[in-house]
Amino acid sequence: MASELSCAEHPEASGCVRFFSAAPKKDGTEVVVADIGKEKVEEAIRKFEVKAVEPEDIYGQEVDIFAPHALGAVINDDTVPQLKAKVVAGATVNI
Repeated sequence: MASELSCAEHPEASGCVRFFSAAPKKDGTEVVVADIGKEKVEEAIRKFEVKAVEPEDIYGQEVDIFAPHALGAVINDDTVPQLKAKVVAGATVNI
């Protein structure tokens, strides 16, 4: 599996996509994003060449890092069983 990053992001917090997209990548590394704001997703695809999935599909991505940002309570009894990431690390106040 190629190293991948997954970023769950609120429309007001584009820093997550910027950070992961600017990070040095090995061949095959991919950044996967989801956002409830379609415009932000389209902008991230254009600017950073990321892969986008629907917000409800972000949890099941085969990734190394799941990084929830801005939108709180995304890690809960319903989403934990869906997570396939090796690490959860984000700037959400109440994960």
